[in-house]
Amino acid sequence: MSAATPELTNAEREAKARKRGWIAGLLVAFAYLGCALPLVGEYGGTWDCVTSEFPYGERLIEYVLTGDEAYLSLKSREPRPPTREPHPDFDWVRDSWVHAYPLGAILSGVSCRVLWTELGIVPAMAAHLLVIPLLVAGFLAFLVRFASTRIGLLAAVSSAILLAGSPRFFASSFFNLKDVPETCLYVSATLVGYVALTRGGLRWWIISGALTGLALAAKANALFVPPQYLVFLLFVGLVPGLRVKGAIRWSWPGFLAGTAAVFLANFAVSPRYWVEPIAGPVERFSEVMRLGNSVFDDNVTGGTMSFIEYAPLMISITTPLVVLVLALVGLWSRRLNGPLRAFLVAALFVTIGRNMLPGARNYGGIRHFLEFYPYFCLLAGVGVESVANRIAATVRGPSGRALRVLFIAGCLLAPAWQSARTHPNGIAYFNATIGGLRGARESNVAGATDYWGNSYWQAFEWLSENAEQDASVLVTVVSHVGHSNAPVRLRSDLRLRGPSWQPLTDPSFEEQPVVYITFITRDQAYHALEHELESRCEPVHEIRVQGGVVLRIYRVGLDDVGRELLGIWERQVDVRPSMRRIVQWLRANPVEGREALAIVRGLREVGLDETAERLRAHLPVELHEGLEDVLWTQIQR
Repeated sequence: MSAATPELTNAEREAKARKRGWIAGLLVAFAYLGCALPLVGEYGGTWDCVTSEFPYGERLIEYVLTGDEAYLSLKSREPRPPTREPHPDFDWVRDSWVHAYPLGAILSGVSCRVLWTELGIVPAMAAHLLVIPLLVAGFLAFLVRFASTRIGLLAAVSSAILLAGSPRFFASSFFNLKDVPETCLYVSATLVGYVALTRGGLRWWIISGALTGLALAAKANALFVPPQYLVFLLFVGLVPGLRVKGAIRWSWPGFLAGTAAVFLANFAVSPRYWVEPIAGPVERFSEVMRLGNSVFDDNVTGGTMSFIEYAPLMISITTPLVVLVLALVGLWSRRLNGPLRAFLVAALFVTIGRNMLPGARNYGGIRHFLEFYPYFCLLAGVGVESVANRIAATVRGPSGRALRVLFIAGCLLAPAWQSARTHPNGIAYFNATIGGLRGARESNVAGATDYWGNSYWQAFEWLSENAEQDASVLVTVVSHVGHSNAPVRLRSDLRLRGPSWQPLTDPSFEEQPVVYITFITRDQAYHALEHELESRCEPVHEIRVQGGVVLRIYRVGLDDVGRELLGIWERQVDVRPSMRRIVQWLRANPVEGREALAIVRGLREVGLDETAERLRAHLPVELHEGLEDVLWTQIQR
């Protein structure tokens, strides 16, 4: 007779559960990488990356290696960091260093320096982007480990799969060096902070603080980590059912150590702060406040949307419907204990609610507050397990088990199927509540397109395969993304023309009088040429997502129509110096600038000539020249 198996102690059971959580988390992470790594080469540079993170990372690495402070200036082109050709061109447009966060930049720069410049084993653009899916994989493993012992293994794995499979997150995990790294670090910091607050332990406070510091070095949204803790503590302290003795283990030593870790981690990866330990953080924080809330900004030309329903609206139309429903189920599930429910509600309250503060500026769609989504998916994972268990309890036997498996598979595959359908333009995904991308465009939803320019990577592939030898290529919207991608994506004989190109007076254009004009359908950036092309010509190629167009390519020659269209482009080019002078004056004179903009807003009602006459009475005389042409470009929008 065999001896009875000894019963496990609580400590042994906990250790076994933690081990299962790590194993499951690593399996999810490797599954994600198995899908993501082969796809990295199908994504290119996007707006912020090519103006900020990519060039900033290369310069910061060189500063660390040489100590030359000239590399700390992002807008400077010289001295140039060493690169290996072919390499993307990041010299077309440069942003200010305060808009370029160092963590994603450094990781990207190190990856390209090692994998391409030194070893030559991964193409330059892919090497720059590779760090994002690697970081996401690590986060998925940690998320499953954290959740497995608190909401169940099935719920934990489901949460990670729903997160990674959702189109907006999946697409951003390839080309978003700000929001995705910050989201992973922000959520990791707060989950570790939850452990510190509910279990105690100095090391958890320190780890949470260090992760918060790194998150701040990825994007300033992590400034809301402390308010999120505060809201959680208020919930636990004020809600009667949560006021349980010992539920919260506050530690002043832990708080102080964690705060110190925030500053140490943030400064460690912020080389600019090494030489400007006070002025650097103050300058960045001032810019964050100006950019994030109109209350702190007198810039009359820098307005972005500020309306209270923005965040709830974007969540409701860009989250896969299955995730929306499951999250609502999970919120009320009994699988959540009181403190964890309060923590998740506080997390959603802060990450979404900050966008509803008075004067808060909203832009960039879901990516602007992506931190909410992992918490949302944790609730959705709880919803999966809750409904699956109810099915098993209701339908007994093999039929119940089969139905349960089908339900789980259907829930987890639904978002992934949408990612597959929209790849590599999942950033343009909208759910069925608004009719996909086509419905969002018909409803004039801001950002209902490929607004970051990722699709130029695909457009250049098509042009390289189909355009005539030595043909010209003109990118008219967010052109700097196209020019950055061109050295590693566009066929070498194709002539990518600059934004000031004057084709009708360029003798070289006579040699091959064909120009391919391409632009993303970012309507607010249109001028006369884009409207004329869409109304009068048929594109030779389109990139579609969910029935909506995100990019168009037109072929224009030197026939009568072509000359007329190219003449419109040249008129737009000619007016740019006058436009720049007016914009500079508006920024320097905010009070008078607002009055001038009020006059311009009546352009369509009173007409071009009357508007120009009113503006001349309002603007200084040095801005009068070319005013009608400037107004012409505005009336064409």
